[in-house]
Amino acid sequence: MREVKLIRIDERLIHGQIVTTWTKASSCNTIVVADDKAANDPLSETLFKLALPRGVKLKVLKLDDVQNYLNQSGDEKILFIVGNLDSLSKLVDLGMDIKEVNVGNISQATGKKQYYKSIFLNESDLFLIDELLNKGIDLFVQVVPSDSKIPIQKLLNRK
Repeated sequence: MREVKLIRIDERLIHGQIVTTWTKASSCNTIVVADDKAANDPLSETLFKLALPRGVKLKVLKLDDVQNYLNQSGDEKILFIVGNLDSLSKLVDLGMDIKEVNVGNISQATGKKQYYKSIFLNESDLFLIDELLNKGIDLFVQVVPSDSKIPIQKLLNRK
């Protein structure tokens, strides 16, 4: 049966930190990137594959295809990556059972405020975070596996 070992929000999707630390820490044998733009770009998938560690498989899926993939039989241990809070929220709305999420990197942009080293949020992001927390999903910041988990509520000064 397919098992999601870790779900991470990271706008960079696959990069050095993912392939060198998170794949090992999560004991995964498959990385699933759930991103509509990347799923429609064969070049992105090719570049992602070049960065993978030996023995780790890759699936790049449209958000609408994730639940079907997870429902199929298989022995994958999955590191699951989405690029932003909107994608995560959509997966929840589509029925994905999510208990906790590592908020890894949400980049700086106009109208966003910095809450942590690599976490920049706007009002829309804060709304989505509140919705996800109200659904019982544990959101935490942990840049690398050796760091302690910081509950997102602590960064936002919420209970």
